[in-house]
Amino acid sequence: MPEVQINDEVEGKGYYPPDSYMTGITIWSHADRVYMDAGDEFYQYATLGKWELRKIFGEAIPEEVVKENFCGGYRLDTTIEYLENEFADWVHENCDFYELTEEDIENGLGFDGAESGNTTLSPRGMQKFEDKQLEYKKRLEVIGFTYEFKGGLIWE
Repeated sequence: MPEVQINDEVEGKGYYPPDSYMTGITIWSHADRVYMDAGDEFYQYATLGKWELRKIFGEAIPEEVVKENFCGGYRLDTTIEYLENEFADWVHENCDFYELTEEDIENGLGFDGAESGNTTLSPRGMQKFEDKQLEYKKRLEVIGFTYEFKGGLIWE
């Protein structure tokens, strides 16, 4: 790493072999209102401390959340993936869906490119979805991140 740049200014020069590179980012956040977008590519290699995961999951940290060997932190992307999968399971078990008909599509209901027989959330299902989505979002926000959970659904 020949130099470190912060705000487009050279802050220092490293003395590492030319093939060295950073393989991860560890984020320690004590924020209560500033949220970083956990889905942003910048945080692809971010890790979380055990204390942060306890804020999300309690004492039982899921096995699916991968612990990095190099720094001992837990990967943010696998934390998001676990929460997203858990939320998707909840959506499919608890939200009401209905099948679109030709008449629904002709009346502008449904989504772009919808065909008769496709399913979409009912108004009641959408309310349940939004309420639960907010719960999941708040679980992550306790450590300073935010994320738009999709619940296994396609949103375009």
